[in-house]
Amino acid sequence: LLNRLLSLGRDQAWRKFAVTQIPPMEKGVILDIATGTGDIALALAKTQPENTKIIGLDFSIPMLKIAQKKIYKKGLSNRIKLSLANALSLPFMSETANAIIIAFGLRNLSDPGRGLIEMCRVIRPGGHLVILDFSNPKNYFFKKLYYLYFLRVLPWLGGIISQNRKAYQYLPESVLAFPYGDALTEKLAQSGFQAVSYYPLTWGIAAVYTARKPEEVG
Repeated sequence: LLNRLLSLGRDQAWRKFAVTQIPPMEKGVILDIATGTGDIALALAKTQPENTKIIGLDFSIPMLKIAQKKIYKKGLSNRIKLSLANALSLPFMSETANAIIIAFGLRNLSDPGRGLIEMCRVIRPGGHLVILDFSNPKNYFFKKLYYLYFLRVLPWLGGIISQNRKAYQYLPESVLAFPYGDALTEKLAQSGFQAVSYYPLTWGIAAVYTARKPEEVG
């Protein structure tokens, strides 16, 4: 419910768009970092072949328990595996994954730059990275209206619904402090990725970033 409120009802469409940025990976391995309650992992199961291995990672045990129930209920326990893990120290050997996706999680890492470097380590040469996160609208009038909602209404409304006002005061602050657009594409390039692009969604409320790990030379 809070995701729907924050995104003005668009978060499900954003997730669908994000997962389609990863091409079908026959017998591939896709990591969903900061999987939370598993929405992205479940969306990947709809777009990827049945022999693709989908692994959802998170360091929140309560969220992983909810994700496991959702996955079991949809009969996808054989296709989606979950693991307790820290995005800053992924429990995988180098060049393990064909693709990595992280939705609404990168800005919450204590060191996003280190997280990107770690993702680049784990992705195979030529592999894909997809990031979905909140952004900053560019249209002046829409930006003013959204900021009024984002900074004033949302913390109040989110606090009432979740009984955790502090969390929904942190959320707008984290979004405004996080690099977006060209700034994040530059950070991706600095972390070792190439072919970086980004796509603003819903007038710039959110954005999807795509990148690839360079192919091995020689």
